[in-house]
Amino acid sequence: MLLYLELKIFIRSSHSLKDKRQVVHSIKDRLKSRYNLSVSELNSDNKWQTATLGIAYVGQDGKDMERMKRNIEENIYLNGNAEILSVKEEIL
Repeated sequence: MLLYLELKIFIRSSHSLKDKRQVVHSIKDRLKSRYNLSVSELNSDNKWQTATLGIAYVGQDGKDMERMKRNIEENIYLNGNAEILSVKEEIL
């Protein structure tokens, strides 16, 4: 099974595009290393306080997908620099 998430995040501590890149890079690296996910920034516009991340995960079953979704959301929340504004989810 494949879990695809599209997360729109608000970056509280960002005051420039450089700040945004640092926070997004930190989130991407942490999710990739901790959970072995594919993570990419989907929009690279000039909005310095929002970003959209695309995340893909291959798992065993529906319970595994739900557990991973919770882990991802919790990890971003615990980061302290970002807040999830919206989540689009697909399970294939």
